[in-house]
Amino acid sequence: FLEGTSDYFNPNDLHRDNEPIKPEGDRYYTTDAFTREAVHYLQDHEANQDQKPFFLYLAYNAPHFPMQAMPEDYQKYRGRFREGWEVLREKIMARQKEMGLIPENTLLSLRPGASSRLGSKGDPVPAWDSMSPAQQDSMDAIMATYAGMVDRIDQNVGKLMAYLQETGEWDNTLIFFFSDNGAEAESAVFGDFQLKDLGQYGKGGKNYGRAWATVSNTPFREYKHFVHQGGIQSPLIVHWPAGINSGMNNQIISQYGFFPDIVETCLDVASATRPATMNGQPVPATDGRSLKKALKGDKAPIHTQPICCEHEGNRMVRDGQWKLVSFFAEPWELYNVETDRSESLNLAEQYPELVEKLSKAYDDWAARVGAQPWTTAKNYSVYPPGKYNF
Repeated sequence: FLEGTSDYFNPNDLHRDNEPIKPEGDRYYTTDAFTREAVHYLQDHEANQDQKPFFLYLAYNAPHFPMQAMPEDYQKYRGRFREGWEVLREKIMARQKEMGLIPENTLLSLRPGASSRLGSKGDPVPAWDSMSPAQQDSMDAIMATYAGMVDRIDQNVGKLMAYLQETGEWDNTLIFFFSDNGAEAESAVFGDFQLKDLGQYGKGGKNYGRAWATVSNTPFREYKHFVHQGGIQSPLIVHWPAGINSGMNNQIISQYGFFPDIVETCLDVASATRPATMNGQPVPATDGRSLKKALKGDKAPIHTQPICCEHEGNRMVRDGQWKLVSFFAEPWELYNVETDRSESLNLAEQYPELVEKLSKAYDDWAARVGAQPWTTAKNYSVYPPGKYNF
């Protein structure tokens, strides 16, 4: 589909190549359909040009809103979230530390509304115990919907992996699995849905709300649209039996990268070169770096120069352990994200020279890539000014 989001049961903007098509089959669901389509492409490749490598980009719309799960997946998780967001966030962070995903000294970001110290955006999230049993049950239901959507992704990735094993492509296929951004909190605290519609085929809700987005982003601050860790830190799982040293199986590489690195890695692995021009125009230089050496066990930093990004006026510079970040039209904040992953201790006043150095790196980057000030760029955004509380 060409829009930013779509109905899971009856998408009205579905295309194959450039031709509009209609959903087909009983109990249609986009996550299932996308996998069938992906396997069909691989079958076609195997039948007609199996001697050549393939590149497959499989972008599920799940778990993007609207919140719509298959009924059987919804039922698997109904009742699993009645402990509430405070308890679940503590349990999630404890498990993250146990698995080595985050440093032992990581603090849990405060629940929005629990304190104004961090200047978190948006409406406050109430304490779980302050809500009525009916409200708690409703909240459990919308999160069960979200969990069911994620479960369906797991099922379908498994189907794709099984096909690769059956065809002998498993060992030498490099697979990246990642999400595109942090949890979304564009709706009200409690989401946007009717309880009676959840768990029903063909129905569902729109958003799961800021409260559950805070749980999804444990232990980080903020959400999609922002460039604090809750908006931009995405897990990356890499699978490549023939290319990754076996001693690195199930290991965590704690280095940081960003999406341009994926392109450079694919080019590197394929021994391909970036063209100098395309359609008569020079191809822009990239800030991406190949991850291939890191996947082979090389401990050298992937990035030795600052990397920057901007989204709707929110700005970020990452340079080693240091991260400079700001909300639109607000002062820079500085964090040591190796020791303060949840961005709890702003060090900007303690290190003004570092703030100046990294802010200059951002200004130089913005000028080089043509990043427009948000006061201008917002007029061209898909999100009309004032529609959301950014």
